[in-house]
Amino acid sequence: MAAQAKIDEILEASDLNYAREALHDLYTLAWKALVVFHTHRAGLPDLLNDALREFDRAPILQLNGLGSEDAATAAAGTVIALAAHAGQTPGGSIVLDWITQGDRQRFVTATPSSVLHTYRRLSPPLMSRVLRSLDSGLQSHHRLRYGTATSNPAIPKATREDLQRRATMIPKLMWPSWTIRLADSNAPNYQPYPQRWTLSSLLLVARAPVSFTHPDACAMLSIPASKRAVQMLLGPQNEGHHAIVSALAQLAAGLDSEGSPINYERRRALFGAPDAAVRLDSELHQDLSKRQGWRPPGARHLRLLDLYLRSLLTGSDLTSLAGRRMDSPTVCTGWNVLRFRMHPAIQELIKRQAQAVLDEHGITDEPIFWEPPVEWVTGVTWPGQDPDDLNEVVRLLNGAGASLAEVATGTGLTFENVRLYCDATGTTFPELPRQERRQTDPTPRVGDLGPDRLRELYVEQQLSIAKIAKIIGTSTSVVRGELTRIGVALHQQGRRREHFIDRDWFEREYLDRRRSIAELSAESGASQTTLCRAAAGWGIPRRHPATRAMSKTQEPQGTWNSPLTVGDSTYGSGPG
Repeated sequence: MAAQAKIDEILEASDLNYAREALHDLYTLAWKALVVFHTHRAGLPDLLNDALREFDRAPILQLNGLGSEDAATAAAGTVIALAAHAGQTPGGSIVLDWITQGDRQRFVTATPSSVLHTYRRLSPPLMSRVLRSLDSGLQSHHRLRYGTATSNPAIPKATREDLQRRATMIPKLMWPSWTIRLADSNAPNYQPYPQRWTLSSLLLVARAPVSFTHPDACAMLSIPASKRAVQMLLGPQNEGHHAIVSALAQLAAGLDSEGSPINYERRRALFGAPDAAVRLDSELHQDLSKRQGWRPPGARHLRLLDLYLRSLLTGSDLTSLAGRRMDSPTVCTGWNVLRFRMHPAIQELIKRQAQAVLDEHGITDEPIFWEPPVEWVTGVTWPGQDPDDLNEVVRLLNGAGASLAEVATGTGLTFENVRLYCDATGTTFPELPRQERRQTDPTPRVGDLGPDRLRELYVEQQLSIAKIAKIIGTSTSVVRGELTRIGVALHQQGRRREHFIDRDWFEREYLDRRRSIAELSAESGASQTTLCRAAAGWGIPRRHPATRAMSKTQEPQGTWNSPLTVGDSTYGSGPG
């Protein structure tokens, strides 16, 4: 009787669109509920057991079509549908979960598209609840598309034109502050550029239809597609990956609704090509050098300043700006030192030059640099750190003339994230005075042996002592002595890389999810031999390779059997 009263209320509503929408929602839910009632009756929620007691004497059948159902079946379906439709009550979510999870298991190939197609005519509020109910079985890239990690899931409706418009608001390299928040720079095999490229491309994939692939996003932004970086960011679900998926989906929604004050596509066209005629004014720089009492800058230093100016304007990487690889140790060291140690007067000169370049091209309504406000993203625990929480610590370290290593230790950031913090906030650290040669030094020190540069080359770039000595222009004994003096632990010859391999993680991925040793090796950074030794030590038997092929046709019910295409490769949610 209560169910009939609710139906009468809907039929008598003055808003005909609301009544039509509500009745269609109830019909879809009733149809699916009666199917699930016969296939998964054992999991029937308790509140439905009480509601369906009055139907004990009348058989409840599946719906076959309008007009062909008996009254008892139609009434039972209505009771269940109304219970699931009540989204404001906890019981409504329980009943809806029972319907959606049972309905999904009816599909032989349970891809999100195939399952959601049967819900396609639901009202937006109910579709949002259905997506949220199905979230636990979605892979990360599907959660990114449907926004199920946010408070407002929806079927993607962005057109190609909408995505092209969003691409104009996204730099090639993810904004520095957002990289610090979202990327786990302590992860094995972390590489700054591929991670930042991939974050930008995934921001374009967020809330995009399935037909728009990750390679499409990379092509639209003119950046390389990194399979490993995608695997690191969208691997098996955990709290860090949930935060990335949720934040990117919310950022995409913010860009679509609020827009961006910078048109990066226009800037890339004007200033991003290798032959772009954008240079730092050499005469202004010479005048500044004279006033500061600096020696005349070399050609390489001037070239880096030009690239810094263009990078500031376009948000692009060095290689795309220069048109050739810019990853030699000399260039990388010079670039990284420039970002951290840039003199405030040089920084101000570059900002004035950037504004002059924009004005020259008639771009008077855009700031030089911009990042989306952090308020756009809520309900997320950052995988990294929030730069806004580090401002006071950085200010104190800056006032004390701290080195790069001291800033990294004081803030908990990696060396690269310290430099990203400088990029985002405009913070610069004063140049440390060069150390005088001590009488106890065994040999004269030749070249630049500053602590920051030695740590950059030996710890971060993992160069050998012999290679560092050749770059700096001194002997290996001097480099080894300086490393020891500044407290850097020397690598042991013939050392093995140590990897922390969690047994629970290995058993879950290898035994339960039946992933291969090769896949787990790619994810953890440990060699296949190391993983096999660990498995033997734990008494875990090796699986015959043939069983891996068989398991492909036996996907667990808790995951979707739908791949994500990146470049020319196809893979599922897990790394490997």
